[in-house]
Amino acid sequence: MPKHTENALTDRKILNAKSKDKQYKIFDGKGLFVLIHPNGSKYFRWEYKFEGKRKTLALGVYPETTLKHARDERLEAHKLVHEGSDPVKVRRKLKSEKKFEQGLDQLSFENVAMEWWKRQSLNQTEKHAREARRSLENHVFPHIGFKRIDEITTKEVKSLLLDLEGQGKGETAHRVQQRLRSVFQYAIMQEWTDRNPASDLHKLL
Repeated sequence: MPKHTENALTDRKILNAKSKDKQYKIFDGKGLFVLIHPNGSKYFRWEYKFEGKRKTLALGVYPETTLKHARDERLEAHKLVHEGSDPVKVRRKLKSEKKFEQGLDQLSFENVAMEWWKRQSLNQTEKHAREARRSLENHVFPHIGFKRIDEITTKEVKSLLLDLEGQGKGETAHRVQQRLRSVFQYAIMQEWTDRNPASDLHKLL
């Protein structure tokens, strides 16, 4: 990662940064940067190293999140790394505990999938939404619904899909895989997991 001067950004620089055909970064220093998407959205991110691996922590969306707040968040996250904790995992644990306090079964796949389904169904026909839910309830929840989404392995997803294919339900397996991929991607966006075991199997079916 290139070295950059600390506190290089100003609110004016961020505000005036124009969108381009591809997303790009403007750097504040010490790993803090603003990721600018083609649609003009601007996201604070902090890139850091933990146990030899490069990671990225989401710090908020500009201008709802101010530059000062993002810098303060980066400083707190840096302290966690210095103390031997991964900020991404710490945040995920806090979110999980919050959901548990709200009476939810932490981050079970079933709960995450149903939250994803509720959002998706807003943009789908009633029939399509009903089919998607039935597919998850019949073919996925009995196998991995009770597991935390960040603990589900590629092997478990592969076994589930191959079992469907072995029953002569190849098309069903393909649709289930697409939905699994979307659920895990949603969980990644919410920072409840950092990988998509369904995407690892894109050439399976």
